[in-house]
Amino acid sequence: MDERDHVPISVSIKSNLYKDSVALMRIGQIVLAREGVQRVTLLMGTPANKAILASAGLFTDALDAARPGDVMMSVEAATSELVDAALAEIAGQLDGSERKAQLPGEAAAIALRSIAMGRVRADEAALAQISVPGPYAAAEAMKALRQGMHVFLFSDNVPLEQERAIKTLARKKGPKASVR
Repeated sequence: MDERDHVPISVSIKSNLYKDSVALMRIGQIVLAREGVQRVTLLMGTPANKAILASAGLFTDALDAARPGDVMMSVEAATSELVDAALAEIAGQLDGSERKAQLPGEAAAIALRSIAMGRVRADEAALAQISVPGPYAAAEAMKALRQGMHVFLFSDNVPLEQERAIKTLARKKGPKASVR
């Protein structure tokens, strides 16, 4: 018998909640810093992410129902109480009832919610990192390109015709704008 057989693991699904992978990793790292928490995984319910969980030994039948627009949560900790506390903290971070996730020593800042807000805060900004659901990604990328920024587009399911339009606009803008 493996000693991991005695370590409490819990999985759950938060339905109809899109979060980009960077936000999920940030929350996971904050919760992982808790004493006694050994693994925290937060992923969207895509088939690829389910395969990742399966290969890590964290996938259970309870996650079968997760859809691409759902967050799958997996926590492993030293005790059931620590698992419950970690899941409660994750839920609070996801629904906004707890303060914004911050790493130790990180200053609080107002979340930027648009390309325009980013430009106001940092007019010299040259790069927009876009990570939103595919149907909204092209509009955000086009806004950034029109403002002369380079675009790092980290979204999937962007329709091919929209991706072509983004790249065409970037080429027209010349070396001052590009898409990666």
